[in-house]
Amino acid sequence: MLEQAIRGTTVLITKHDSPRAVLISIDHFQTLQEAPQAKLNTLTEQFDTLLERLQSPKARRGMAAALRADTKQLGKAAVAARKRAMASPSNAADKN
Repeated sequence: MLEQAIRGTTVLITKHDSPRAVLISIDHFQTLQEAPQAKLNTLTEQFDTLLERLQSPKARRGMAAALRADTKQLGKAAVAARKRAMASPSNAADKN
């Protein structure tokens, strides 16, 4: 069984015909251990990119304008944003 796991085969260990454990190679184990960190690193990079965009002068002006806007202005902005989103090529499938 150990040799199978070392060669990359996942070995299922049962007790009374019921799965109880799995034997895997150290390489496979390390890959599984690193996967959450890799996902976290990706999410951290995405967050940092978004935060950087939100800190731009244009984003700051937009936020200031939104905070000063009345409900009518906010409604118009929401309709305009929706129209822009629906016109983008990535939403072409949503229109059909």
